[in-house]
Amino acid sequence: MAGTDSYIFGIVANWKQKDAVNGVASCLEALEKRGQRYVIEERTAVWGNLKGDRVAITEMGKACDLVISFGGDGTLLSVGRVVAANEVPVLAVNLGGLGFLSEMDISLMETAVDAILTDRFLVESRMLLSIRLERSDGETERDILAVNDLVLGPKAISRIVIVNAYIHRECLFSYRGDGIIAATPTGSTAYSLSAGGPIVDPRVDVLLLTPICAHSLTVRPLIIPPTLEVGIELRMRGKEEAVMTVDGQATYTLAEDDRVYVTRAKKRLRLIRLEEKDFYKLLREKLGWGIQEYVPEPRGEG
Repeated sequence: MAGTDSYIFGIVANWKQKDAVNGVASCLEALEKRGQRYVIEERTAVWGNLKGDRVAITEMGKACDLVISFGGDGTLLSVGRVVAANEVPVLAVNLGGLGFLSEMDISLMETAVDAILTDRFLVESRMLLSIRLERSDGETERDILAVNDLVLGPKAISRIVIVNAYIHRECLFSYRGDGIIAATPTGSTAYSLSAGGPIVDPRVDVLLLTPICAHSLTVRPLIIPPTLEVGIELRMRGKEEAVMTVDGQATYTLAEDDRVYVTRAKKRLRLIRLEEKDFYKLLREKLGWGIQEYVPEPRGEG
């Protein structure tokens, strides 16, 4: 984004968060005070009874120059997948809990608007996954984007599947277990981390493959170059179904011979930052990583 005194802002909010009403009101007031144009995602407009131009979430990337999202990381994930196709940058205001991605505090709203209008901000680029789902009936679903990860596993809880993974159409590994996670560096601190995967600095582009409860002592999380395309298929017992979940939000039912292909997307997620963030400091703050309480030894006479 080049510096300018005028943008078209896109507004998206998760009204389940208690501070969403105040946050959006503060944002719109700041934009109107500065004579800025904005469009409001249609569900956000309906929930908040807001006046202004309404835009479907699927069209948001075409209708504005940047998006301000109000919610938690989940809100940012859903917005990011949609606007990434147009590489529209997102300013994420955290109204949720952990806030790994959407860490900006609502109190900085006016400061953020002024910073954007005077080109005093940074744009952080994050790798996305591009997913292709080839159906056994010949149909193909392309250009599915993921910010964090895709998860393949059984639809029914406590069912085991056979996971087969391929690179260049040759078998990479095969195991029985609860499924597999393919993640970006951004997603390395999400489900992949809980399943035993490594934490990856988001400035490094890699593709993570993390087995979920593999019934094997030899299968371990794997980091591969993002330029490779990995093919994954699941084998189920009988008529059991499997599912593919993208960013924990979009779900696709898989048939027996469906195959999923994943690689680095050509598009990037662009995050607006008011200041440069220290990823390792963020780990310490959000995960309590490397922090220990210091308890001094008691002192006495003699």
